Amino acid sequence: MNFAPERLREIRLLNGHTMEMMAEKIGVSKQAVSKYEAGQAVPATDTLARILDQYGIRPDYLTNKRELPNDRSAIFYRKVKNTPIKKREVAEVNVKWLYEIITVMDGISPMKQLNLPEFPQYLPIWEKAKLLRGFWNLGEEVIDDIVSLLEANGFCLFTVNWGEEKIDGYSQMIGSRPIIVLNGEKGTKERQQFSIAHELGHMILHRNAEKVTEEMEKEADEFAGCFLMPERALKADLVRNNADYFVELSKKWRVSPQALVERCRNLKLLGRNEEENEAKRMSLYQKLNRRIIREESDIICTIRPILDLMEEDVGAAKNFLRELRLPVRELQRLCGLSDKWFLYEQPDRKENINDIEGTQISFSF
Repeated sequence: MNFAPERLREIRLLNGHTMEMMAEKIGVSKQAVSKYEAGQAVPATDTLARILDQYGIRPDYLTNKRELPNDRSAIFYRKVKNTPIKKREVAEVNVKWLYEIITVMDGISPMKQLNLPEFPQYLPIWEKAKLLRGFWNLGEEVIDDIVSLLEANGFCLFTVNWGEEKIDGYSQMIGSRPIIVLNGEKGTKERQQFSIAHELGHMILHRNAEKVTEEMEKEADEFAGCFLMPERALKADLVRNNADYFVELSKKWRVSPQALVERCRNLKLLGRNEEENEAKRMSLYQKLNRRIIREESDIICTIRPILDLMEEDVGAAKNFLRELRLPVRELQRLCGLSDKWFLYEQPDRKENINDIEGTQISFSF
């Protein structure tokens, strides 16, 4: 079995370890870890044993070489400037692993295929949002459940806990599979709705981008506003523009009052001129920011129904894990698996780390 150096880097990043920290834990130098991850050397047998013990992984994880297709976008982050490099590295591993999980799952139970129209480049953002609404037969109605809507059209959505980091979510288009990951510990249902529409905007507007810019983040916000709150329907609803009314109207449109205010400002509906428009926006924000936050966001996992069925079928669960070869505790983090899956992780036979090609045998005398 060939050693897959990228797997060592991935498990290190997911555990929040630097190369120096990993080196200390497994009893080698930082230079040795660097060579392992670069594929320039393979850990000795005793070192492999310490790696497996330290990170709770099996030998087959370290031989599980899976590369992403070249046809993929950059990873889009909401609040990109506030995303630390370490968090971005973890996000890259998360999306890669989720894609692997989805790919294996698709071979077991075929998933929805991506259903999007062609978007001419010359169309402005509001027209692209309108085109998508028409393609999905949404008219100008309120989108009650954006999660189910996107899942029905081939998107895969997940929530992963990120603590108090200043990031709402991130996404990436890999091949023809769009993956959206939201912060499971941040925001309300209304904010979650907007975050999903924001990531959808990236998939529509920037899927061929190789890097993310602040301008792209603004464009994704604009798309989200246009998609969730169509201009004509929103204008018909806007009979008053005080804070209490925005709170009530936001319940109808399933967005935060602040998002509603921002959309109305962009449409120049808050005042007779630009100065009045901006002054009213600031006044409304000051009043709305003192309001009590509403319901917490939902936990999302597009493939959870299939995983729940597998959980009751020992053979299917073991076959899935054998094909996937990722640690169950990481699947639990990404997909919310129950502890029952740890029972299925045990292999039918104990793999021998000496089977890993290139292993340098260490002898003690």
